Parts: sequence; C-alpha cells; structure tokens
Amino acid sequence: MNSATAELLRLARPMSFTFHRAFDMVRDPVQALEVLISLGVDRLLTSGQRATALEGLANLKQVGQLANGRMIVMPCGGLCAANMARSAGKPGLWELHFAAHKTEPSAMTYRNPQIAMGLTSKDYEYLKTVTDPTTVRTTVEAARNEYVN
Repeated sequence: MNSATAELLRLARPMSFTFHRAFDMVRDPVQALEVLISLGVDRLLTSGQRATALEGLANLKQVGQLANGRMIVMPCGGLCAANMARSAGKPGLWELHFAAHKTEPSAMTYRNPQIAMGLTSKDYEYLKTVTDPTTVRTTVEAARNEYVN
C-alpha cells in the first residue's frame, strides 16, 4: 500500500487526495490509518470495515478519534436521511458520503429487441441513473440537523 499510494499522491497533487474503501479490507486498521496519515492522505472513505456505515459505526468512531484531525474520516455505505441521526455529528466524523440516485427512462426512442449490451437485462439498456435532488436535499437537511443539535 505504501509505495503505490505514495505514487498516486505524488501524481494527484496539488489536488486533495481521498483513499477509497480499500481501507475496509486491511488486517490492522490502526496501522493502516497511521500509514495513510504519514503519507499525507487528506481523506479516508470508509464504512468502518463493515458492509454499511451503521454496521461499522463503532469502528468509524474509533478511526475518527485516532485520526484526531490529522485526516478527514468520511463514513460511507448505506447512509440516507432516515439513518443520518445515527451517523452524523460524531466526533471526528465531519464529512459524510451518500448516494442520491434514481433510475428513469432514457431518451432513446428506438428499442432493438434482439440485443442487450453486456450481461444486463434488455430493459436496462433504456434506463439512466440520475441524481435525485429530493434525496440530496432531505439527506443534507438531516445531516445539518444533527450537526446543529
């Protein structure tokens, strides 16, 4: 992890650098956190080594406390307006990552019933994934309410 991450950091600068969820697969998260901090990683995207941020909340709190402002720890995985109160506003966890998408029909008018690209269902070819502004708004409002309270 050290040399590859160091090279990616070098290439990415001066941009901010986020280390993705590969962290969730490490054997020793405390050691990995210290390595990432020593390399100069700005932000860590993690679900706390569990499938969702809520399942990994205890680990997320620990990582956030250990980072102690030396790196941003950004919880991710299954976060939404309905569960924001359980994950937002925890010490060391000041940024949150969530999905806010929906699927809607594409603008394609011609449908070739003989083929689907890749291993998807034929109907999937005619859908598109877009950002859902309502989901963004309600999730951000829920997070803000937790940080204010």
